[in-house]
Amino acid sequence: MSDIQTLLNSQNLEKLYGQHQDEIKPEKPSQLSPEKARLIQMGLERLVSYGLLSDPSAIRDWANGLADLSEERLTAGFVKAKDYTGYLTLGDLRNLCKKPVENGSYRRFKALPHKPMDSDMLKSKIAKMRKQLDI
Repeated sequence: MSDIQTLLNSQNLEKLYGQHQDEIKPEKPSQLSPEKARLIQMGLERLVSYGLLSDPSAIRDWANGLADLSEERLTAGFVKAKDYTGYLTLGDLRNLCKKPVENGSYRRFKALPHKPMDSDMLKSKIAKMRKQLDI
């Protein structure tokens, strides 16, 4: 078994991810594919080459902390990390890997398409409203 798979046991996963109910549940150690392990290793080595990791010997621990993320999210996080300034922490990298959330209340509203009203028609509608309101 690889180092990542041996360190990912159910007890450690419950301790690490028990408080993150909204995130993706970690994969079981047997489900960690060689491609995903290679992606994590290459991404972390790239971060070391960028000078973003202060302790390159902790790559194994970082790999265990990223094992539950999807390959798509990992790739997105590694790409975003290229522009990061200072030393990167595991928590910061996990935040970079998160999918951006759109909050509907902050979304700009797009006006519905409309045709401008003819001036004669507008005047007749205003006159009709005034008559109904006794103005």
